[in-house]
Order: sequence, then structure tokens, then C-alpha cells
Amino acid sequence: MSNFSEVQAVFAKIASSITTFNTTTDITFKISYGGTDEICLVFDGLDYNSSQYKIQATINSDKSFSNIQYTGLTSTSGNTIQGVDPEGAYYHYTFTDVKKTDGAILEYSEIKNIKLYRSILGWGIDTEFNPAFSTNTTLTKKPPPLHWY
Repeated sequence: MSNFSEVQAVFAKIASSITTFNTTTDITFKISYGGTDEICLVFDGLDYNSSQYKIQATINSDKSFSNIQYTGLTSTSGNTIQGVDPEGAYYHYTFTDVKKTDGAILEYSEIKNIKLYRSILGWGIDTEFNPAFSTNTTLTKKPPPLHWY
């Protein structure tokens, strides 16, 4: 390095890497299976049609979600998720690394106030769905330590 501005640029790069964290949120929903159906999980408290943050899917006879569509959200789960760990008619569905399309993480209040709409109910709210039974795991990873040579 031949001048002070180069030194400042190196230190700015180091400082930005120190304060960078990677946060992921996995969400598991406990949803009843009552036959093939279409569902919509709404995260922003709006109705099914107006929601800016929702996940829509088809529930299949093998208890999987398919044709998953994300509006205002992303997930590394892709477009198919298998229901697991049955408890009577309820199955658990986990969406991994869920975040808003702008990269923001979902707030706890958004996860705990989710509404489930079902096509079999004329796109009405499933009153048996309880978001309190949903779990979310937020993991924040710190960057690796810097090595000085």
C-alpha cells in the first residue's frame, strides 16, 4: 500500500466483514390433513387476496405440499415439502430459510399471527389452525474470525 486512502479502504473492508451476519429462519407449521386441498398461509394480517406476504400450495394425498408459490417471501424449500411427524390428522411442514424478498427477516409477531386459508372452505380462514403451534428457529451466524498474516 502506497498511500493512506488505500489503508483506509482495507480497514473499511475489514470493518464491513466484521459486522456482517447471516440470519436464517426456518418455520414449521402444524396443519391438519383433510384430503386434497389448496392452502394459503398469510403473514401480514391481510385477507387472502390482498396479502403482500403469503405462501400458497396444494396439499396432495401423500400429505405433501406441491406447487408452492411465494408472494413477497422466499424460501430455500423450493416448490415441494413433505408433511412429517403425524399427530392424528395433523402433519408438520417446514419451510427453510424464509425471508422477505427484500432480504428482511420475518418478525416473531408476523410468524405468530399467521392465518391459514383453504380452498375447501371457499378460501375462508381455517379456524382450527393455531399459529401458536407453529415453531420458528432463527439462527444468526457470525462471520469467521479474521486471520492476520
